[in-house]
Amino acid sequence: MTDAPARPLDSDSAPGFERHLRPIFDELFEGIQILDYEGRYVYVNATAAGQGRRSPDKLLGRRMADVYPGIDQTEMYQRLQRCLCERQPQVLMNEFVHPEGGISWFNLRMSPVPMGALVLSIDVTAEKLAEEQLRAAQRLDAIGRLAGGLAHDFNNLLTVIAGYSDLVLSEMGGDDRFRFELQEIQQASERGSALTRQLLAFSRKQRRQPEVLDLNEVLVDMERLVRRLIGEDIELITHTDSGVARVLGDRSQLEQVIMNLAVNARDAMPGGGQLTIQTDHVELDEAYAETHPDAGVGPHMVLAVSDTGTGMDEETRARLFEPFFTTKEAGKGVGLGLATVYGIVKQNGGNIWVYSEPGRGSTFKVYLPAVLDAAEQAALQAPLAAAVTLGGTEKVLLVEDDAAVRRFVRNVLDGAGYTVVDTGDPRAALQLLGQEAQGTALLLTDVVLGGMGGRQLAERAVGVCPDLRVIFMSGYTDDAIISRGELDPRAAFIDKPVAAHQLLRRVREVLAASSVT
Repeated sequence: MTDAPARPLDSDSAPGFERHLRPIFDELFEGIQILDYEGRYVYVNATAAGQGRRSPDKLLGRRMADVYPGIDQTEMYQRLQRCLCERQPQVLMNEFVHPEGGISWFNLRMSPVPMGALVLSIDVTAEKLAEEQLRAAQRLDAIGRLAGGLAHDFNNLLTVIAGYSDLVLSEMGGDDRFRFELQEIQQASERGSALTRQLLAFSRKQRRQPEVLDLNEVLVDMERLVRRLIGEDIELITHTDSGVARVLGDRSQLEQVIMNLAVNARDAMPGGGQLTIQTDHVELDEAYAETHPDAGVGPHMVLAVSDTGTGMDEETRARLFEPFFTTKEAGKGVGLGLATVYGIVKQNGGNIWVYSEPGRGSTFKVYLPAVLDAAEQAALQAPLAAAVTLGGTEKVLLVEDDAAVRRFVRNVLDGAGYTVVDTGDPRAALQLLGQEAQGTALLLTDVVLGGMGGRQLAERAVGVCPDLRVIFMSGYTDDAIISRGELDPRAAFIDKPVAAHQLLRRVREVLAASSVT
């Protein structure tokens, strides 16, 4: 061990590395780091720097424990020390908590080298999230089978209770002293029957009568009822897709989905707020299906329900659709409303996606396969085919704090020829822009970011680079974001989750507009 400070690898200290290995390491999609015996970075390729959300110049010559405070308490750091001190190779799955917020997962391989340790890192965040979503879907499926079996048996018991109550009541006189008690039993059995219907909906065993429906018409017909349901202190905004919104489904079930989501939104806004319900067409691609195990591929209709309520943390979202799970106080709900929505959506061949931040409301997006005739299918496919050929060579600054989303967007833009610089930290984005302001044509940023919102980031970025074009992304719908005053209605916007062709088309549209103004 030596106390001499590390310095970046150069042609004097490692001519073989400089001549033969650096050009290879610099271009790898895997992260490569070399650390000396004191844990100082002596080489970091661009991939590894991006994985850690730090530029190489912020790492080289510095100790890992100084760059990432608290990392010396982790298993990964202990394994690194073992590699450095005992010269033993190490392999592990590392859960890395970014200082700015967010978690990424990396497969790490640590190997002793003469100057210290070489660390190879592969970002498996998207795969990890997909595995977790698959496990959650499997857990809900198992709960659904159990709930369906219980509901079936419970219905049999209720049939006996209600049947004998009716029989006895029919034989009673109007002044019988036990008539009131029997009527209470009868009403309780009816409430129990309603609960079993919800359980059967969750377990996908509810009887359904599918037909081709226009989702726009269903929403318009439900609007008056929803307004009465949510009360006068909540503003209701509805937007319907301009085209025909045909889906194959059970009308009463879809009405129940709208009602249950509206009730959930109302309860999340006890002091009033804004409820936005809208429909839209979307084309789900393979990239979306890879991260949403139950999702289909192809044209879908989206029913999006957004509120300005209390929002949810990750732990709550993970259990959101479980039967009898509720965050409401005792007596305010049995926790079957969203479970029923989940079951109905699955039974009708769709999937549901939730975006929420504590204190910033929630958006539920229900995706149902669209029913298109041949002409509509052709009209839809034409712009899709054109979009995948669109590309460019401009430099794009991507700011997204979700590692899986950031990697997906970067891969799409890289594949289309764009030069992409990405980070999950808005302050780091401003530093990167300050270094390369003249070469950056587009800022592609999430609306909700830790420490600084997307709009604030865009305002400061345009101040640095006046010709910069900006596209905002969000899991909240554009109508919900704009109506809350978080974005200008003229702002370019991409609705998450986004398909590859939609992303490329929107980027090209914005950059093309900048070239003619």
